[in-house]
Amino acid sequence: MGIKAAILFALISALVSNRIYIVMNREIPSSLDEPHLVRWLDEIGRIADAVLHYSRLAGIEVSGWPAAKSIVSISFGLLLGNVGSGHKGVNVTDHVIDNVPITIFRPDTLLTKDLHPTVVYIHGGGWAWFTINSYYNYLENFASQAKMQIIAVEYRKTPHHPFPAAFIDCVSILNNILKDPIKYQVEADKIVIAGDGAGGTLAAAVSQEFSGKVLMQILINPALQIMDFKTPSYLDNRDALTGISSPERSVRNWMMYANVTDFANLPLVLENYHVLQNVRNSEFGSYLKTKKYLPKYHEVTKRSSVPNTRSNYLVSAPFVDLVTDNRFSPMMAKIVKGIPNAYIITAQYDVLRDEAIMYAHRLFDDNVKTKLKHYKNAFHGFFLFSAVGPFQFRVSKEAMEDLVKFLDLHIHNIRDQHV
Repeated sequence: MGIKAAILFALISALVSNRIYIVMNREIPSSLDEPHLVRWLDEIGRIADAVLHYSRLAGIEVSGWPAAKSIVSISFGLLLGNVGSGHKGVNVTDHVIDNVPITIFRPDTLLTKDLHPTVVYIHGGGWAWFTINSYYNYLENFASQAKMQIIAVEYRKTPHHPFPAAFIDCVSILNNILKDPIKYQVEADKIVIAGDGAGGTLAAAVSQEFSGKVLMQILINPALQIMDFKTPSYLDNRDALTGISSPERSVRNWMMYANVTDFANLPLVLENYHVLQNVRNSEFGSYLKTKKYLPKYHEVTKRSSVPNTRSNYLVSAPFVDLVTDNRFSPMMAKIVKGIPNAYIITAQYDVLRDEAIMYAHRLFDDNVKTKLKHYKNAFHGFFLFSAVGPFQFRVSKEAMEDLVKFLDLHIHNIRDQHV
């Protein structure tokens, strides 16, 4: 028995050592900040992708299991630093509005006031994963740094609740806040909508819905469209950090959000067969022209738009109405003039990079006050690692500091800050 155990231990040790060697020597973009941390974060994502892949091969959709969702939520929270008793100086309370759970993060420095500048925050996770609890440490830090109340929305998730469930939940929360801001201690003329990734999709869509009623939107690595999955950033980042951001992961998330749970056509969707040619040649297609909206001075890519000439009616059928529905794909809004001012954060190593930059330039063109902050040594989701935790990155702290300076100037009217 002892010999067998020793052999097993030696075998496991060899496998683990080999995997550590592979991870530590895996090629990643040289300009990334703190590559040793990025490698391990990417490895964790690759393991998660492998579990999902083999589960689906076995006919199991793990994202529909409450237990799996809980495990992923807790695990991601630990990566973001959800340990200990939390930040001192931030009061946290849970509430329910119209059957939608919310959590309010209120810095103690605001408790002496009746009404507070407020961020309505919509978390990411591909519309399927994570919870407010996953973001606990990050949101406490955000509230403390920004000196603002944060109301985080626990919207319904796929696969059981595809579009438009999450959008409806977020709109409901905003409607209730605007209807009675005093009840939620909200300063009505200083409401900001923010979100990251899939939450950035919802934040952008909800901001369009509440034009003239919301002061600002903060979009962090947002997913904004399904018209073109061959933008330069999708091609540039096809193999860069597949455990963090990849075309396959992005398209799979969009398909589930669209209530398409059969992924047999995923390879064709990746090649844009899901968009009919007449739609591609319409005004909507022009919103993704790199020549117009992705200026070379950004120096984010050497590529340009790839002409798409192929489509398939069967593949496109589930997406026909969604491709141009701005509630689903906010980049497709025909009119953006008058929507809330925008602060948009992008990362070089993110398949979603270019659509966010192009959306920012479209807002510029329509006289929407927009601040675009691009981080050349960052990856999708990097901003979430701005609080103290096992994966805190320098570039993440820098990005949070940049945003806080901007909010100091435009929300708190502190004029001596350089933005």
